[in-house]
Parts: sequence; structure tokens; C-alpha cells
Amino acid sequence: MEKLKNLSRPKKVAIAIVIVLLIIYFAGAYYYSSHFLRGTTVNGIDCSNKTAGQIESQIKKNIASYELKLAERKDLEDGLKGTDIDLTYLNNGAVEKYQKSQNEFTWPAGYFGTKSKKNIETVSYNEKKLDKLFKKFNCFKKKNIEKPVCAYPKYAGDNKYEIIPEVDGNQIDSKKLKEAVVTCISGGDEKLDVDKAGCYVEPEYRKDDKEIIQLKEDMEALVKGSLTWDFSNRYINLTKYKKLIKDNKVTVNGDVTHKFIKIKNHTKAVITKSKIEDWVIAFANDSNTIYKGRRFVSHGGSKINVPSGGPYGWRLNVEKETKAINKMMKNGTTADSRQPYYKQKAVEGTNGELNDIGNSYVEVNLSSQSVYVYKNGNCVFSTSCVSGNTSLGRGTHTGACVIQYKQRNKVLGGPGYDYASPVRYWMPFNGGEGLHDADWRNSFGGSIYKTSGSHGCVNLPISAAATIYSIIDAGWPVIVHY
Repeated sequence: MEKLKNLSRPKKVAIAIVIVLLIIYFAGAYYYSSHFLRGTTVNGIDCSNKTAGQIESQIKKNIASYELKLAERKDLEDGLKGTDIDLTYLNNGAVEKYQKSQNEFTWPAGYFGTKSKKNIETVSYNEKKLDKLFKKFNCFKKKNIEKPVCAYPKYAGDNKYEIIPEVDGNQIDSKKLKEAVVTCISGGDEKLDVDKAGCYVEPEYRKDDKEIIQLKEDMEALVKGSLTWDFSNRYINLTKYKKLIKDNKVTVNGDVTHKFIKIKNHTKAVITKSKIEDWVIAFANDSNTIYKGRRFVSHGGSKINVPSGGPYGWRLNVEKETKAINKMMKNGTTADSRQPYYKQKAVEGTNGELNDIGNSYVEVNLSSQSVYVYKNGNCVFSTSCVSGNTSLGRGTHTGACVIQYKQRNKVLGGPGYDYASPVRYWMPFNGGEGLHDADWRNSFGGSIYKTSGSHGCVNLPISAAATIYSIIDAGWPVIVHY
């Protein structure tokens, strides 16, 4: 005491202050030994300066009115109530245990901004009811789901691609959402931002990903090549692909070939050969003249429509052109224009853009039962004939046909047929139908064909057949019409 009396007044004040602070500090430590530290949050509840019992009471009160709301993409909403899942307080002493675990001697830190957040399992619920309710959420209904779409390159013309950005969509990862919902229920959270919680299925690749940028470059490499078909040597009348032809040429470039590229596993560009083949077949069907009808100037001088069906005309080689386009795409090459590969050719030249028959051909007029042979634009021979028996359904087929070959001394029919007819001059033009002599007939022309005609061939007098045989050759067009 004597020493304290001898201290100066400032020192005495300082000592007094320290003593007061110590008293306050230890008093605070004593207080917080049974109360939560300032800045403590449990399950979203501010526990500052409260006892475990007070917090437990608050949690029980919250459980009674608990409701969880989910904020989702596309303005969808879902939610549940505690009563829906039999939510009850779990009396496990966890709140008190957490309060006791706090260091009461650190209580001043809470007054300087230190915070502590804790989620404690304080509830129990009926898991089966939760699962049943969970499955009925709006976000799982098919009509509400927009699946994510990866970014991908899209053809933009001029052999270039542009990257179409990804679409996030709103497809839920059900496992992640279930975990987030359970966490909210356990922690007493009443709001769940599904997006922030990372519960959506994300696009595998986005527009700036190096894989997508590389894919764009790979696809541009596949469309940079081209090949050009030259049709200037033949008659051509496109309809479906009319826009492709210019100056009697068709260029197959990126505007066409981009359709043959498939994106595999989002990052790999693959040439689909079957798509090339399908396109070549479609183009061939448009450009071929085989089996198609034609405009034709008949022997009488009138323009008539020859029906479709005959095997004469231009026929593209689909297999070869498919391989050529596939190779061109792989190599990215551009070659000089060339004629297409053909399986069958007709007479070259446009013939006044009327047809591809040319000036040398055989005309069979079924109505007049007449045959006319034209060579270099002039009718050099004509004769009467007898065609297929129409009363028995054996009428000679109409169309633009072609002499397949010539043969002397052939037996028509024979084993397996109900007839066997030897002929001296055989000139088939449409499968089993052909021009030939018929020495068993005494007359030709008129209406004989209607009830007493052939099996489909064009019967000729022997001398007429011999003359025609000497004029024509394999490949000559044969125009059959009524």
C-alpha cells in the first residue's frame, strides 16, 4: 500500500484502468462461457449473446413454420414446407455442444467484426416423403426442361464457319439439387438459389474453348476444296439443283459440302460418306435423262411428249463421283473443270435444247404401227410393224430406249417360255423387247397388234429387219410412242 501511495497520479489512473479492463474481460469470459460469442450464426440464426437454450427454442419455432423456396432459371419456382416432410427438431445437444466448443476468452474479437457461421444438423424429416415431393418439382417436368447445348461451328458461307455460342438451358443435375435441398433443410435455410448452388447441367464446351476453336478450323479445312462439272457437251435440264448451274457448269464447293460434315463428340469433324452419296444420287436423279420423258419432233413434224421409262440417256456414275468428292474434301484440293463420270452417255450436244436423242435414231410409232430410221437428220428408211399384244397386256413399252447390241440368228423364248421363235436379225432396245424379223407373219401394220400382237417386241418384215440391221448400231436411240 505504501508503494501505491508513492506512485504518481497518472500511474495510479493507468493501473486502475487495467484493473477495470481485466475485470470486464474476465466477466465477459464468464458470461460467454454460457452464451454464444458475438457474431455467431447457427443455421442462419443470429446467436450473438444468446444461450444454447434460447437458440434451440428459436430453431423449434422456425421448424414449425419452415418453408423452403427454390429460385430457378427460366423464372421457374419450386418449394416445400416442413409439414410436407414431417420436419421435427432433432434433440441431439448439437447446439449446446457447439456453444461449449467456443473459446470464451476470445469474446472481444466479436466486437471487432469477427464472425462465425455454422450449420448444425438439428432436424429430422421423412426421407420418403421428401423424395416423392422432390420428383414432382416443376424443374423436372419435361415441358419445362431446356437441355444445354454446346457451342458449335455453323457454316456461314464462302467456305467459312462461325461459332454459335453455347446455350445454358435449365436441365437440373438431380443429385446436386437433392444435396442442396437437404443442406438447406438441415441448416434451416429458407431460400435456395439453384443457379448459385451449381445444380444445373452445364454445356460441355463453350465458344471460347480451344477445342471448339480448333473444330472451326478443321471444318473450314474440309470445305475449302472444290470440283467443277462441265455439262457443256450434253443436254441438261436441272430442276431441283437449277440454282447450282452457271454457264453449263456446276461447282461443288463449301456451299454444298458443308452438308456432308458431321460433328462427333462435340469436337471432331467427320466427313459422312453416306451423306455425300445421298446428295450425288439426288443430283443424278435431277441431271440424268435415263428413264425420263422428253420432248420429241415426230416423223409427222409435231412436237410430242415421249413418256418416261426407257433406258436411254445420260446416267451419272454415283460411286465414282462420291469417291471424288470425298477425296477432294479430305485433300482440300481445287481442280480444273471436267466432265462428270458417267455410267452411260447419250448423244453429245444439246440438240436445240429439246432432248439428247441427236439426229440418228429409230422412231417406233405404236399408233400407226410404223418404224422410221433417221440418220444425220434424214429419214432413210421406214416400214410397217406389229408391236405387243395390248389385249393380253403385252403392249410394247414406250419411252426413250437404246439399241443394246445387234445379233444374227437368235432364238427368242425357248426353255421356260411358251414359245421359241428363231429370228435372223435381233436388235434389243428395252430389256427383252427389241426389233426383229417375223417370217411367220404375212402382214404388218394396221390394228393387228391389238389382238394378235407380239409378246412385246416390234415385229418386222425380213427385208425391213435386214435393212435396219445394216443401218443402225449399238447405242442408237429408239423412241417408242403412241
